[in-house]
Amino acid sequence: MIGPSPGRRLAAACVLGSWVALGSPFTSSTCAQAENAGDSGTWHPGSSLFESLHEMTLERFPESSLPPELRESLQEPLLLRLPVIESSQWIHCGIAPREYAEFLAESGVRAWQLGLGVRPLPGGWPVRVYREGQELPSWDAESEFPGLHVWWNPRRQLLFALSEAPPPPLRVDCIVDPGASLGAFERRFLEGPQEAGKLSPAMLEQRRELAGESRPVILLPAPGALQTPPTKLQAGQLEVALAVLDQGYRRRDSFVEKARRISDGATFAIEVIEGNTTTRVFEHVVTARDVGRGFVTMHADLRPYRGKEISLRLVTEPGESGENWFDYGVWSGLRFRGEPRHPPAHPHVLLLDLDTLRADRLGCYGYQERPTSPRLDAWAAQHAVIFQNVTATATWTLPSTASMMTGLAIHQHRVQQFPQALNKETPTLASMLQEQGYETFAIAEGGYVRPEFGFDQGFDIYFTGPHKRPNWSPAIEWLSRRRSERPAFVFLHTYLVHAPYEHNPRFEDPDFPYQGFLAGKDVGYDDVINPWLAGTLDLSPDDQAYVSRLYDALVARLDDLVVDFLEQLPALFGDEPWMVMITSDHGEEFFEHGKLGHGQSMYNELLRVPLLLAAPGLAPGVVEQPASTVDLVPTVLDLIGQDIPPHLPGLSLLGELPDDRVRVAQHSSSMHRCAVDFSNFKLIINHEDEHELYHLLSDPVEQQNVTGSASDTAQRLRDRLQRYYDRYRSLRIHVPSLSSTGAEAMEDLRALGYLGDE
Repeated sequence: MIGPSPGRRLAAACVLGSWVALGSPFTSSTCAQAENAGDSGTWHPGSSLFESLHEMTLERFPESSLPPELRESLQEPLLLRLPVIESSQWIHCGIAPREYAEFLAESGVRAWQLGLGVRPLPGGWPVRVYREGQELPSWDAESEFPGLHVWWNPRRQLLFALSEAPPPPLRVDCIVDPGASLGAFERRFLEGPQEAGKLSPAMLEQRRELAGESRPVILLPAPGALQTPPTKLQAGQLEVALAVLDQGYRRRDSFVEKARRISDGATFAIEVIEGNTTTRVFEHVVTARDVGRGFVTMHADLRPYRGKEISLRLVTEPGESGENWFDYGVWSGLRFRGEPRHPPAHPHVLLLDLDTLRADRLGCYGYQERPTSPRLDAWAAQHAVIFQNVTATATWTLPSTASMMTGLAIHQHRVQQFPQALNKETPTLASMLQEQGYETFAIAEGGYVRPEFGFDQGFDIYFTGPHKRPNWSPAIEWLSRRRSERPAFVFLHTYLVHAPYEHNPRFEDPDFPYQGFLAGKDVGYDDVINPWLAGTLDLSPDDQAYVSRLYDALVARLDDLVVDFLEQLPALFGDEPWMVMITSDHGEEFFEHGKLGHGQSMYNELLRVPLLLAAPGLAPGVVEQPASTVDLVPTVLDLIGQDIPPHLPGLSLLGELPDDRVRVAQHSSSMHRCAVDFSNFKLIINHEDEHELYHLLSDPVEQQNVTGSASDTAQRLRDRLQRYYDRYRSLRIHVPSLSSTGAEAMEDLRALGYLGDE
């Protein structure tokens, strides 16, 4: 119950027009004022030049960014030598290519795949693979194992390998179309010089990640110039983030190969055009040593032009040598800053994803064995609604986070296994809010939440930090310096409680200290978890209790991280309304059903996650009705007054929740390997003919399978599941798969215990 009455609607406290009734200065009249402030004819604090990119004029653009010796070769195929392929770059095929499946089944070896990042020309043998200087023959079905077999599949545009372990370092030569491989824009100029005006400025917008920071960018190689239409300025500064891409090639004998630091940098300038007068108001040089090393954020002072109608010209000029070879300058940020005249049109929104946190290890969810979350418990008691019965949509990160960020069930977005990624056309919470004028910012800790998997879509800034070493101070700094009339959306993610579980004596019993073989050690995948799962390592009850205590100690560290952040928000936002949602993508199992870790079963120690919701005027309390992580997107849409699309299966948590509802969790997009709960019963479908049924009221820990005595109930739940699938159909969108993953990303996944088999 929330507040004094059982049936009270949370929406009464949260819809935009009702803030004033709860003592907030945010009224519907100021809402309308803020909405009207973002007209396209004026630049206000928070306005972005990306929003008017289609109205800009491309005044200057290079005919080519290639040096003469490469430019001369553009009319004919090139022999391209790629960097050495390291073992860590290969991706294990979760599902083997159909044409090789029979061979794999007979041989017992594994299949690996890799994208080359270029498109070799079809025909003949355009791809040659070398090991220690010796060319490897193409795979022959008559070959016998053991051994290594590597071949190029032109239809899939992938390099495949068959071997028991990831292939050793290899070198690849391939014949390529130079216009498609050497520089992002060279193909457009093969037929001779063109006027820059024939290129659309919108064609220059890309997304780039540099030094762990993913941003939307305008790619404006030197010499280039892009000009805005005349617009009234009501801001004092333009914030920019600048970089030069490290994207170069060089000729070596008969080969062309990728090369580092070929560009000598670039000069970035901003010019103000007022009437017939042009004034350069900003200039910054990215030197050769800084090429490819990341974005530098700076501010152009526009205060002398406030209140005037001006045009802005973004200029990229060649580096110190005066040559423009590979001077691929990128502009990002491009937001106006200044003192806001009124509050944002919508409340600020914050989403905290505490990866791998199970609900029943928090004090506010009834945990009493150890004081894991005293600060969060106290904060929630004063500020938050605690949803006691919440389930995730999956038991591992990739599909569950995809549902959390899109509001879609797994069979709808179909991101269900490594190396699949979100389709770039799939709306995410960030992209939906960005369309409503929000500035968007994220910090995630890599693994399956890396930009490669599509989670950076819609974010102005998406930081990827080291896993299990959370640092949320950049979010505080970003919020404190925004000076904007736009609302903010912040997404923060951490693997802090994810395995490996670091040694921490916080919850050791001083009277009966643990003295087993794990004492004083971290518990990781290679040394403990995977060997125990494989049956090659024995863990006594004391060992198992020690592992569980290490997890609790991490939860206690998480308690400090979260509340330290939450306590800064009132000062940051002042009187501006804001909402925060705190949840997790899945839990963790500790031997309850003979497993350790996650992603292996569908029990509630994995599916039951916390969900705390705080917003101005929202009375703290407890909600017992069932909820799901697919409810997050509908809740935010409801908060900002947007209609909830009918294809989303979730409900707004700001409205009155039903006492019962169908909730579905899936390990894949089919009806097999999933769980459905309804009316206090939960059905787990492991395979077509293998079911488990639990009565959650009498058996909340799922130990008594009653399938045999309640077959009618199991069938009713199957029928409910089928109706759910029929109502919320798959979007039938293309689901991209990562053809290759960088060595850093693969090491990231391995450190978290993911080897691509999930």
